[in-house]
Amino acid sequence: MKEIKVRAWDKKLNIMWESIEFTKLLRYLFFESFPNATAYGEIKGHFDDIIWLEYTGLKDKKGVDIYEGDIVQLDKESRPMFVEYQSPSFVMKWKTKKGYISKQWSEFQLYYKENQFYTIIGNIYANPELIGDKK
Repeated sequence: MKEIKVRAWDKKLNIMWESIEFTKLLRYLFFESFPNATAYGEIKGHFDDIIWLEYTGLKDKKGVDIYEGDIVQLDKESRPMFVEYQSPSFVMKWKTKKGYISKQWSEFQLYYKENQFYTIIGNIYANPELIGDKK
């Protein structure tokens, strides 16, 4: 069975909430701040600035979980690509002069099965310059 994990990019604070940190944040927000009506309003509004990112079920060369939005590279000579969910599956995308090109997830998994693991080099929110976007 696929392990289900999420992490979150916080647009307001410009930080990534990893799964364990996010659990701590929710515990604090709901159990320590919840009785305060003002805090509840702030919390509710803050969630509009959250981008939810799903775990792909794969790990990189170093054993790190690969999530949506991660920028990965097969080797130093290969083009950096990022992971995106396009229903019904994940795709790898990279930027060209004409726009973005997608690679089906099944092709990405072939490299994985051949032990040619990708390495996470960043994510599209904190490191957009790695794929040719502006910060």
